[in-house]
Amino acid sequence: MQFAQKRNDVYGIGDVYAYYGDLYFEQEKYIDAITYFNKGLKLSNQNSFYNLEKYCAEKLAESYIKLNNYKKAFEYNTVFQSLKDSTLNAKTNAKVESLKIEFETEKKEKEILTQRAELAEQELTIKTKDFVTIILGSSILVLGLISLGIYFYQSNKRKQLRTQLKLKDELSKTKTHNKLQEQRLRISRDLHDNIGSQLTFIISSIDNLKFLAKSSDEKLKYKLANINNFAANTISQLRDTIWAMNKNEIPYDDFHTRVLALIEKAKIAKDTTHFIFESKVDSNIVFSSVTGITIFRVLQEAINNAIKYSEASKVKIEIIEKNNQLEIEITDNGKGFDITTVEMGNGLENMQRRMDEIDGNININSKLGKGTSINIKIKNT
Repeated sequence: MQFAQKRNDVYGIGDVYAYYGDLYFEQEKYIDAITYFNKGLKLSNQNSFYNLEKYCAEKLAESYIKLNNYKKAFEYNTVFQSLKDSTLNAKTNAKVESLKIEFETEKKEKEILTQRAELAEQELTIKTKDFVTIILGSSILVLGLISLGIYFYQSNKRKQLRTQLKLKDELSKTKTHNKLQEQRLRISRDLHDNIGSQLTFIISSIDNLKFLAKSSDEKLKYKLANINNFAANTISQLRDTIWAMNKNEIPYDDFHTRVLALIEKAKIAKDTTHFIFESKVDSNIVFSSVTGITIFRVLQEAINNAIKYSEASKVKIEIIEKNNQLEIEITDNGKGFDITTVEMGNGLENMQRRMDEIDGNININSKLGKGTSINIKIKNT
């Protein structure tokens, strides 16, 4: 209001009065609303602001109806109807005048166009005879050039199509070959890293048995038990690798079954730990053999670490599908470790390397006395 008054904006002041009237009307403060609508009506009437005057009269009628003062409501409704009719008549008259001007202008333009058309027709008649021979000759020449151009275009297009098909076929073969070769290399490395190192340990342990021959039977039994466990683990990993090698694709249901079997083995190995497994995957996810075995290996490493080092009483494995990606969370309530000071062992480094190879993400969080959480994410393919 003050801004409009400083600018001497009379219409703005009237509009503010109407705005305050609307505000009090919505708050059901109809007497205050009538005060401001009257101010707006008076100012609009003095300055011939017909639309604003009409609006204030209409709102005054509505306000008095709310107060059950039908006499005043009828009075202001009469003012509103009068202003409405006068506004409509003014618009109608202006429209009529506009249409008259438009009609006269259009009439003159038609006359000019008619005259121009007659002149153009006369000139065309004169020039047509001279151009007939030229047009016929030019048409024959153009048709010949178009036919020749179409022939060369179609011929070139066929050649390009054959070349593109050949290149696509060669590119497809190359990609397929490269993918197969890459999978073979990864699986070979997997065999070397996991099974090879454990077999080496078994051989080394057997070589050391000769030094235990003079020791007590308990030491020998303990050593043989360790060798047996490593051998069993080696066979299990070999079966997992063969499972992946024998498949081009691994459906999620197959992967799910393998994870269940892994958890059952973990329960046997650590019967004092309670394992919880949840799977919330609805779509038919299919992994490549490399992706499937890689995720399985990382999950296996995480569970093994929880069994060996965490001293946890509970380990939870949860697999969910979220934002077009598969997310695996392995959490335990064990002793944890300081992530800022602990050196990354071979197990943690292997997990990180494996996930990097398949463009996945892994996040490891742990605090002393508060357990460990490992989060794995891989996009659905």
